[in-house]
Order: sequence, then C-alpha cells, then structure tokens
Amino acid sequence: MSFSSNEMDDIINDFVAEASESLEALDQKFVGLEKNPGDTKLLNDIFRSVHTIKGAAGFLGFTQMVEATHAAEDVLNKLRKGEMTVTPVIMDALLHAIDLIKKILRNIKDKSGRQENVEHVISSLHDILGGAAPKSAAPSVPSPDEIPAPVIPAAPAPIPKEEPRPVEPAESAAPREARPEDAPQAKDKEQSIRVDIDRLDAVLNLAGELVLSRNRLMRLGTKMNENYSESELTGQMEEAIGQLDLVTTDLQLAIMKMRMQPIAKVFNKFPRMVRDLARHNNKEIDLTVSGEETEVDKTVIEEIGDPLVHLIRNAVDHGLEPPDAREAAGKPRAGAVKLGAYQEGRHIIVSVSDDGRGMDPNVIRQAAVDKGLAAREDADALSHKECLNLIFMPGFSTAKEVSNISGRGVGMDVVKTNITRINGVINIDSEIGKGTRITFRLPLTLAIIQALTVEAAGEVYGIPLSTVIENIRVTGSEIKTVRGKEVIHIREKVYPIIRLESLVDRPSGAASSDWKYIVITGVGERSFGLLVDKLHGQEEIVMKSMGEYLKGTEGIAGACITGDGNVILILDVAGLLETLNREPA
Repeated sequence: MSFSSNEMDDIINDFVAEASESLEALDQKFVGLEKNPGDTKLLNDIFRSVHTIKGAAGFLGFTQMVEATHAAEDVLNKLRKGEMTVTPVIMDALLHAIDLIKKILRNIKDKSGRQENVEHVISSLHDILGGAAPKSAAPSVPSPDEIPAPVIPAAPAPIPKEEPRPVEPAESAAPREARPEDAPQAKDKEQSIRVDIDRLDAVLNLAGELVLSRNRLMRLGTKMNENYSESELTGQMEEAIGQLDLVTTDLQLAIMKMRMQPIAKVFNKFPRMVRDLARHNNKEIDLTVSGEETEVDKTVIEEIGDPLVHLIRNAVDHGLEPPDAREAAGKPRAGAVKLGAYQEGRHIIVSVSDDGRGMDPNVIRQAAVDKGLAAREDADALSHKECLNLIFMPGFSTAKEVSNISGRGVGMDVVKTNITRINGVINIDSEIGKGTRITFRLPLTLAIIQALTVEAAGEVYGIPLSTVIENIRVTGSEIKTVRGKEVIHIREKVYPIIRLESLVDRPSGAASSDWKYIVITGVGERSFGLLVDKLHGQEEIVMKSMGEYLKGTEGIAGACITGDGNVILILDVAGLLETLNREPA
C-alpha cells in the first residue's frame, strides 16, 4: 500500500504524539522499577511500551530508533526472565537509552534529518548483556533548557496505521480472549480523538464573544425591567436572557474542560530528574508527588514547568544536606522533597517543600549586599519575610561556585517572571534546620477571567481578580506618610499605598470625599494597597490583545468590552510597579 505525502505526514505526526506520551510515562515507570525491582507487572509494561515504539519505528523506517529500542529491549527481556537483576548501573544505561530515543524523536518531529550518535549507548547496553560493566555509569544531569516541556499533543485525529502489532511477552500464555484488559484499551481508543490546539482556541474565542454578548444582554434586560416592568414582553425577555446565561455558562465550562489537562503532564518528569540529581550529588532523596490528577489550563501548564524545575534543583542542591550531615543532625539519611497540587476555588495551589537546612535570612541579606543588589541600610531594615523574597532578584545566588546545577543567579528570577506573567502569587516559608516550602497560587485559566472594575481619575480600569486579596473602605486620615511614602496599617500589617491615578499618569478627577477605597493586591511576592476613587464591582471578562500598535505597552495586560458596551483597559499592576520603580525619585 502506498501513501500520499499528506497521509504519511499524518501517520508520522500520530507516531510522534503517541511515542512522546509513552516515553514521558517510561521515565516514571523506570524510577518505580528501581524502587521495586521485583514488580514483574511493571517490568512487562515497560517492555511492551519499548517493543511497541520499536515496531512503529520499524514500519516507518526510523533505523536509529529501531537500533536503540532493540538494544534496550534485549536488556529488559533478560530482566523479565530473571537472568539479570535491576541495579543502579543497569538503570543508568536504560535511562540513557530512553534519553537518546527522545532526541531521535525530536529530530523526527522537527524534520531536521539530524543523526544521533547511538553507538555509545548501544555498546553500553551490549556490555550489560555480556556481563561487563558499561563504559559510563554516571548519570548525566540535564540543564533546565534540556528538560523537555510537557507534551501537549496537537496532531490531527489519528488514522489507521499499518504498523505490526507488538509481540506479547513469552510468559503471557493466556489466550487473548481471556485477557480482559484488552477490551477497555480498545474502547478508550475509540472514544478519544486528537484535536489541533488552534481549533480549540478558535472555539474558545467564539465562546468569549458569546460571554460578552450575554453580559450586554443582561445589562439591557435590567434596564428594560426598570423602565417597562409591567410589560409581559419584559418578563419573557428576562426568561430568555436567564436561559442564555445558563447555556453560556455551561458552554464556557465545557470548553474550559477541553483545554484542561492533569498537572501530571508536568509532574511526571520529576521522579527521573530527582533520581539523576541524587545520584550526581551522592545524596539520598525520597520524592513524594501528590495531586497529579489536578487539572489546569494548558496555558498555565506551559508556564509552570520551568519554575518547578528550578525549585526542585535548588531543593536538591542547596536545601538538602548530604546523608552524613543529616544523620549527625538527627534526621533520616534520605532527604524528603514533596511536590503537590490541589484546587482551591478558582485557583490552583502548587507547592514544593523539603526537610533540608532551610534559608537563613542573614545569609541572604549578606549575599544581596555583596552582589550589589541592595544597600546595607536597606537590607538591614528588611523583615524576615522580605529577606526571603530577595532570592527572586535577578543575579541573586548564595552559591560559592557555579556548578552545572545552580549558582548562576538566574533560576529564581525565572520562577518569579513566569509566575507573575500568569498573575500568580508566590509565598515562601522557611525555618533554619527544618526546611523550606515555596507555594504558587495560580489562576485556573487565563482565557476568560474574573476582574474587579475600579475607577480612578474619571476612567474605569480592570484588575485581574486573581491578584486581588481584599478591598477596604477607609478614611483619608487613616493613610499615613512614612519616609515620604504613603502607607496604611491593617490588622497588624503595614501596606505601602500607591495611587492608581499616579500609575496611569492622570490628574485626579474624583470629587473631594473623605472616603477612600483601597484594593490590597498581591503581585509576585509583594503585597500593596492600590488607592482608587470608586469600586464598580466584579465582572467576567474576555481579555483581548491591544493590537499591533499598542502591543507590549508596559502596565497594560489587554482590553475588554464590559457589559455596558464600553472598552476598558486591564491593568498589569506588576508592569506598572516596575515602571514606577525605574522612575527617578
């Protein structure tokens, strides 16, 4: 049978997507096998996955992938038969083979035609088969840039393939009819399709326009009820708008669920990464992952991968002590790293914690002064919490020397940049000798968001509700001035105050009133009060870009159309603060 060029591209796209998913799962399975070498079910599962990839690669003529998978398959077959036992050295060689297969797969996906050097990995596997130690047993520690991003399949719907069926393991002597697990797999495949992400985005945009129209109709319906409340037509209109509101909400939720993916897409790569880092640093580490079934929008998933990589690498390199030092301190030899996620309302909470040495605020304060990131008097005036937040400054590092894991002073800056970009909030808790916990509070989705509409200097603006902590009505006399800056004292905490009218560079247009409204906002690791003239309320909005001419305007995240038909700007408060901080005093 011959295939057209488009048909072959579709087949290759399907192969790349399916092989990527299998390889992503294999890392975690191998780490699980190393902890439980006697798990024959897991070993057979790994063998079948590798065999399936080899069969499909052979059908499509990807020779290098066939050679690498065949050598790995031979080692796995000996392990299955009990002729060898799982050891760290054998696991290193198998994981190197999986890394090589991933590289070959990326070359196939990019259509680069690049050939990888497979001889070294294959010879290591052959040495193991022959009973000799492989030439290189030390695990490689990938840099953050080399760690693959979560795979989000974007290939068209799969078409039937002509690839050979995988050979079942020799031990599995039961006839195929007697194996019930086959039926659910076939059923699952029939009930799922792959859809291009661009198509989902187009549907989401249409749903966004529908939300705007719904909001507009609801405002008009309210006005009609005020002016023509006795009319029977008004009552019918209210019923129709109410029904439209329900359907629009259900449609919006359904589309959101289509874009949602389990956070396991990100979490699954970390058991392998921690295992390699532990081997490289001669440390013993137990990684506990929880909440991997928590679902989050694909855009959020794409942004949190790099921050989590940097946090876990820092926990292994800086946070956890060597086994002997832990034992001397009365701790278990194996350090504990915990990675978790759960949903809280319209937010996702992601946390990384360890039971290591913790962060010393005095060491952080001194490092910031030594690197010229803060003046001595400013550093001495910082509280415990503010000292911990210094680690997010560009160029900050407490490492004495640069390694291939950390020390360059760019990791935590990446964490702050990525999390702030999606309106997330970062919180650090650390105790010397006990450990550190870093928490992200992230929005569930970035497409259709809740915003607080406020007024300043006669203009209405929107603030993403995910950054708003609380709103407070105060009198002008409650706002104090300390060292030339306005502050307010709320429940034993002092917040700096920034007037929104000064951020947007407009003179005050509000009538003189003793009452003021303060929006307590959390941006990145900072909290402050935003002084506004009026609070208009909460509204569901669809944020649009500003177009080519205004694209990238600092301090403006986008624009939206409100329910009354007006266009308002959505503030990027973090960007406005950066602008304010750069201005000369």
